[in-house]
Amino acid sequence: MNKMVFVEGIPGSGKSTYARFLANQFERNDYTCSLFLETTYNHPIIQTETFDDYRIFMERYMERWNKFLLAEYESDIIVMESALFQSPIVNLSILH
Repeated sequence: MNKMVFVEGIPGSGKSTYARFLANQFERNDYTCSLFLETTYNHPIIQTETFDDYRIFMERYMERWNKFLLAEYESDIIVMESALFQSPIVNLSILH
């Protein structure tokens, strides 16, 4: 069973730097680690497509989470940056 670490915060607060630091520390301590930054190409959670309706956004967002949670990862720990709060809030605020 994988462990997940979420790094969240306001833009410019050092989330990416801290997420990289955590991933490096885990690997130094002999854990395998997958790191997903908000800028990761083909991110498993963060959506790059745009939507005109928040309901469609939320539907797709939940589909991505379900697919991600059912996927098999060989890493002991997954470090995820900005996927839980920041990205959805930014996208939903654009739709208002």
